[in-house]
Amino acid sequence: NTALGTGTLNMATGTTLQSGAAGLTIGNVDAMHRLGYLYTHITDSAARLFQRQIFAGALEADLDRQGRVLVPAYLREETGLTTDAVVVGVRDHAEIWAPARWADYRRAMDDPGAFAEAIAGLGI
Repeated sequence: NTALGTGTLNMATGTTLQSGAAGLTIGNVDAMHRLGYLYTHITDSAARLFQRQIFAGALEADLDRQGRVLVPAYLREETGLTTDAVVVGVRDHAEIWAPARWADYRRAMDDPGAFAEAIAGLGI
């Protein structure tokens, strides 16, 4: 297991798990509710697509007494998680990656040109 990054991940109000292209995102229930509220009044097709993509695969999860979250088998299978995982801290949430997928991603982002292209639209 590897933990990377810094930030605060407050799970006092509950935990969410969400499958995505990168792996599994673990976050705070309140943050998911706030995100949902932002898009409540937008009803165009792009907003509906966004809501389906973000919320359809999300679930609330309980932490055990040691602060661990049980990842359901279907999410482990979907994200390629087996016995080992890489946990990456990303600002206000964490991502759980299969080690091979994380290594592939890191190799791709180690290329300065690929990284510059990936963040080009951010205006940084």
